[in-house]
Amino acid sequence: MKGQQRTEIVQHPGLIAVEARDFQNEDRINKGKRVTDLLDGNDSIYQRKLAVFQASDNPEGPAEEGHGLHGIGETCAYFKMEKIDLESLRQCFLDPDVRIKQDFELEQHDYPRIGRVTISSGFLEEQTVVFNQGLNSILGGKGTGKSLLVELLRFALNQPPVIEAIELDHKSKLKSRLGDLGIVQVDYVDETGQVFEIKRVLDPVSSGYDIVEYDLSQVCQVLFLSQNEIIRIAEDKSLQLHFIDSFFPSKAYEERIEALETSLHDLDKQMADGLRAVGEIAELKESIATTEVKIKRLDTKLDAPIFKTYTGADEKRQAIQSYSEYFNEVEQLTICYKENVDSLEIPVSPSALANDSVLKQNMERIDEAKNHIHSHIDAIMGKLSDVQELVKSDQQMFKKWFEHTRKQYLEHVRGEGGDQVKFTSEREKLQKQLKAYEARLHVEQLKETRAAEFARAREKKLDEIDALYREWRRERKERCEHFQNSSEGKLQLNIIEFSNRDEFRNRLIGLKRGTNLRDTDISKLATSVQPRSFVQKLLEYQNQRRNSSHDQQIPLKVLAESAEIPLDRIVKLADFLLANSDIERLLELQYMAYPKDRPEIKFRVGREKFESLETVSVGQKCTALLIMAMTDGQMPVVIDQPEDSLDIRSIWEDICARVRDNKHRRQFIFTTHNSSVAVASDTDNFIILEADSEKGNVVFSGSMDTGEIGDEVLKYLEGGTDPYRKKFLKYRANKRLRA
Repeated sequence: MKGQQRTEIVQHPGLIAVEARDFQNEDRINKGKRVTDLLDGNDSIYQRKLAVFQASDNPEGPAEEGHGLHGIGETCAYFKMEKIDLESLRQCFLDPDVRIKQDFELEQHDYPRIGRVTISSGFLEEQTVVFNQGLNSILGGKGTGKSLLVELLRFALNQPPVIEAIELDHKSKLKSRLGDLGIVQVDYVDETGQVFEIKRVLDPVSSGYDIVEYDLSQVCQVLFLSQNEIIRIAEDKSLQLHFIDSFFPSKAYEERIEALETSLHDLDKQMADGLRAVGEIAELKESIATTEVKIKRLDTKLDAPIFKTYTGADEKRQAIQSYSEYFNEVEQLTICYKENVDSLEIPVSPSALANDSVLKQNMERIDEAKNHIHSHIDAIMGKLSDVQELVKSDQQMFKKWFEHTRKQYLEHVRGEGGDQVKFTSEREKLQKQLKAYEARLHVEQLKETRAAEFARAREKKLDEIDALYREWRRERKERCEHFQNSSEGKLQLNIIEFSNRDEFRNRLIGLKRGTNLRDTDISKLATSVQPRSFVQKLLEYQNQRRNSSHDQQIPLKVLAESAEIPLDRIVKLADFLLANSDIERLLELQYMAYPKDRPEIKFRVGREKFESLETVSVGQKCTALLIMAMTDGQMPVVIDQPEDSLDIRSIWEDICARVRDNKHRRQFIFTTHNSSVAVASDTDNFIILEADSEKGNVVFSGSMDTGEIGDEVLKYLEGGTDPYRKKFLKYRANKRLRA
């Protein structure tokens, strides 16, 4: 046999079993290491390898490969034991399907798991619970802290319930049973073997994490289901969708969509400014035209050679002033550009690649480029400064002549007296007003010019959101197909796209308050028209109305026909929204009221009959969700009493059988009062809690290979020996089993 191993031969008719115990594991134990430390690696003392070979009928004859003495160490079987003794071996032979694997059957899987949890205070103060990488069953009487243990795991891993009422109960348990500043520490082992030591304090004023900078719910992902949570999920379509999303990295879609929504909020304001500018421009042009007419009338009344000289000088003064303002604006933009370049964060090379020649060369190129930019900007700034000095010199020279001309003009006005003084004062006011109008017009025209640019940018972002939702939907459908295929014909699942229009409907109802339009009309509109299309038609209608189009209502006719609502009601709604709603609130309908998908989950209630979860019994609802939870995957599954509301047959078929098939490639942690869940599923590690009114304790931890734990399991799951014996006899189990 290969390697350093100690062997002990146990004779059986036609079978010789050779125990092979790895010295490395034994040495680790002999050195005083705690047994639980072995759980931090891939090896476990709960797995023992037995090399098995079949003795040849003719030991002296030629032995075929894999038989006789030549077969030692070649053909192997793996027996799952907590310790090597007859009781452990008996347990293996009682349940060989999950306890004994031949060499060709053995599958090695690397998957994430919860290694242990330690609680510093509260009801479970100074308790450490070590979890097996397979099936763990938490047992105990009422009030011993079983559910609390699940809530503490959720707290430490930052994965609270999404249902508000259950989340409030979760927080209440933490407050009363852990206490402020209580600490929970969890060791989470990922699929690569990396251990994340997570410590969280129940701090009312902070998150409670000191060094965790990543999203725990994504890095240390666990499927948690507290008591009654399954029922609530089965009764709510949005919760069902969230449940489906928890089986694949849906958070990435949420984050990317949120980033696009943030960008769109900024673009909304800029585009809305541009749309409002259209109306502002029309009003400003009208005001400018009116003011110019008034000034011309006054010019006629003030007609005199000196007046013409003065007005010409004033126009030149304003022109020179505008040149100076232009150069000031260019200077500010150049300074801003330099600051933006300087504010860009230079990429940092990974410490392991600090001396990489390619990366160092690129860093040198970045420095060279920045120095080049700085030198050119400095040159531009110098040139601008020279030009501004020349412009200022021109201003100073002209200012003296202008002041002289103005003085002559004012003396002329005072000499004329009467209306001349009044007209001059009025004209100066109108000139200032005209200048202010023209400045505002320039700003608004810039906004209008850029509105088309912002509109194109928005459309691009909206297209990206559409694409993300389509990709997200594809993943959901693939996951539903997987659930259906893994359900052994018990489930039918589908994703009905764009079917949840509640957000769009509710927002429209809120916006239309103040009109006499019926909510039923709004519901029909929300059901038949996409938010993006609705807003587009509103804006088209607004544009045609401003341009006095002869058929302004064409865009709204499309909405009316799609929703089968009279056109006059749609026109009334459009006029009200455009007159009374901020444009930004209308624009955000296109993405913040995006129609959501709805899951369609059906459960088999007869041979070929499937019914929606809404119509089946509570037990069937729970069964459907548990089937989905138990499908193969990697993340640990932690469920508080999975047997609740299920009948015994469903418990065996839909929980036990699935756990037995998958617990060698996925970790399960259950609190339970059901013997089928705990015993028939072949629990790898029982965690037994006891408590008084003030404190709970872990009193036993291990498998049923240990007689002491077997007694405790019998006590908590069957009520003890006497009631179990009575049931056993009444079932005539001895005869039935022999049969």
